Amino acid sequence: MAMLVQQNNQGSNLLVVQAPPLPQWQSFLFPAVASTLAAPFSNPFGVAKTQAMMFQGKQGGGIVGFFRLCLTSDVRILQRGLIPVMMRETSQNLFRIGAYQPIMDRVHTGPDSPPAWKRMVAGGISGALGFFICNPFEIVRTKVQAQPLPMLNMVGAGGGAAAAPVPIVGPLAFTQSIWEAQGMQGFFKAGGASVALGVVCTSVNLTSYTLLHEYAIEHGYQDTPAIDMTCALTSGFLSALAMNPVDVIRTRLFAGSIQGGMVHAAYQIWKQEGPAAFMKGFVPSFLRIGPHFCLTFLFLEQMRRMSKEQNLENARTQWLLGIFRSMDVDGNGEIDRLELQTALQHAGHDAATAQTITNDIFAEADYDHSGTIDKAEFAHAARSQKLDHILKEQQMVALFKSLDTDGNGVVDEEELYEAMRRRFPSSRTLQQDVRRLMDLADADNDGTMSFQEMCAVFDSLEDLQDSRVLRDTVHNAGVGL
Repeated sequence: MAMLVQQNNQGSNLLVVQAPPLPQWQSFLFPAVASTLAAPFSNPFGVAKTQAMMFQGKQGGGIVGFFRLCLTSDVRILQRGLIPVMMRETSQNLFRIGAYQPIMDRVHTGPDSPPAWKRMVAGGISGALGFFICNPFEIVRTKVQAQPLPMLNMVGAGGGAAAAPVPIVGPLAFTQSIWEAQGMQGFFKAGGASVALGVVCTSVNLTSYTLLHEYAIEHGYQDTPAIDMTCALTSGFLSALAMNPVDVIRTRLFAGSIQGGMVHAAYQIWKQEGPAAFMKGFVPSFLRIGPHFCLTFLFLEQMRRMSKEQNLENARTQWLLGIFRSMDVDGNGEIDRLELQTALQHAGHDAATAQTITNDIFAEADYDHSGTIDKAEFAHAARSQKLDHILKEQQMVALFKSLDTDGNGVVDEEELYEAMRRRFPSSRTLQQDVRRLMDLADADNDGTMSFQEMCAVFDSLEDLQDSRVLRDTVHNAGVGL
């Protein structure tokens, strides 16, 4: 049991420390910030989408013509309504994406991956909540962006006077007019359509994104920004396709070109313009949603990764301090040779091996040659490969002891199953996972797993689910010091 565990081929960090989950405030704040940062880049296509959806009858303007008109008349049109758009993104995604995982945790309690229908339920609930809350900003945004473009809405002064464009109304003026005319109720006009759009958009978006992302990682792709953007773009296309009919209805209701409820508006659009009208604005809609989702999930995943790295570093520091305190028997803030050697012997090493490891650790950690190791020296030395290697060995020793409940020096399938069952009581595939781990570990086919076999299988695991289960168990076993 005193053998050192060999480093894996990838040269990855040997010491297994598990970072705590993201704080819940980060789960809500990060999506709001990410989507707000993405808004200026996608807003021009949002203006184009709104303009396309407002055309009545069979005529319509192409997206190329829209951008040509903006560039030749007034480029500021491309960022029309940006302030309400950014406020919409902040309020919407605070709940649309932020509330998704907390809701999923209520819908799905097992450790296995949730099925698609549960993801759609969680996405539908969080989407309905997010879209309803942002409805006031969305109404103002729609009214601002639905105003006629220059050169398409000219009024003459009469008597041969030159025509002049109709003045453009800003978001504050629209906000004031809605409040004066309808009060708070006016800001939740077509709220049912917003909820329906939120259900469709978010259930498709987050279900497809999470499934595609998990599929890519499980099939060997690295968790990189390229994967984030590819999955986001695909989910954006599916979302745009699913939500466009509802979006057309809602846009007409918001702008006031059709009165009544959703069903009545849908009937009027069908009767006057035909079924093709429900796909009006699909191209600019996708050109907005696609890049917007790409940037949103790119920013979001990057923020999550940076936070995870920071949380992991903090967890590692706290974990190492816990080891330090367990060895600092007299509590003076320093570890002497006797304390360290005694701890190693308690972990299962004989006196000679414990003395050898003690000498190695002191050579690595005692920078000031004082004969003791303080917290700062211990934490700094733990970053080195040599001490990390020693601590990893202790993890393996502690894990094996926690699994070998009868103390006979080997772990059988029943012992492994009971240890895993205590850690994952709700797993539906636990028996299969344990069987697969035993098949991988039992190199001599004697029906048991020795310490050497356990160390070998730990560093050779390629299946992500098996690795997650075993590494989670290792972290909770501690180091036995």
